[in-house]
Amino acid sequence: MIRRLAALVLVLGAAPSARAAGLQIVPVLVELSASEPRATMTVKNVTDAPVRLELAAFAWDQAPDGQMRLAPAPEILVYPPLLQLAPQEERKVRVSTTGTFGATEQSFRLFLRELPPPQKPGEKPGVQFLTRVGVPIFLLPPRPELRAEISGAAIHGGHLAVTLRNTGNTRLSPGKVKIQGLGADGRPVLATSADVWYVLAGGERALDVRLPAEGCASARSVVVEAPVGDSSVRARVETPGGVCAP
Repeated sequence: MIRRLAALVLVLGAAPSARAAGLQIVPVLVELSASEPRATMTVKNVTDAPVRLELAAFAWDQAPDGQMRLAPAPEILVYPPLLQLAPQEERKVRVSTTGTFGATEQSFRLFLRELPPPQKPGEKPGVQFLTRVGVPIFLLPPRPELRAEISGAAIHGGHLAVTLRNTGNTRLSPGKVKIQGLGADGRPVLATSADVWYVLAGGERALDVRLPAEGCASARSVVVEAPVGDSSVRARVETPGGVCAP
């Protein structure tokens, strides 16, 4: 199963000696399953200069703060591992796996890294800005189950600390976690949000969000809500002294 989306990635250098590079990649997310363990991507060079690319896949995990943790992934096969694209040329890239499909979704990242152009004789080295694009790859479980919980919600010194836990067997893609402060009458007095693009299966995302100063003194509770598929999970923190108090 492949989501038919397109990503245009442009990296432009301001210095005259910098090299501009642009790639168009379809799709921007690859899903492999036991019934469809192979997929095809299209990579296009949308610039007027040739581009050389190195392709490599890595196992992908996340730290609680969302930082990416990578490890070698020999079970993800990518062909060809090297691409040389003329201006406006596009090529097909095949992605497959030799791994097993378990009850929990497995997450990987395919990186397309631009290689510097060959240096010409007598040419002086210059500043170069090279493209590096990461495409998520997921090995789907036979029965995906979306589940999540919010824990540890607390307010201190105008900050909200909260953890979104993925208790299901497939990734969460909440996009935005909504945060709303309510006054004594239950009406909103402040609102903000936190971007959370992925919480991988079995993982968690710890957030520390600075709350808006406007309305913080009159907030008597704070509600946190994260989308989970067609539903959502919520948590509420009582703040009788407002959210500005230390």
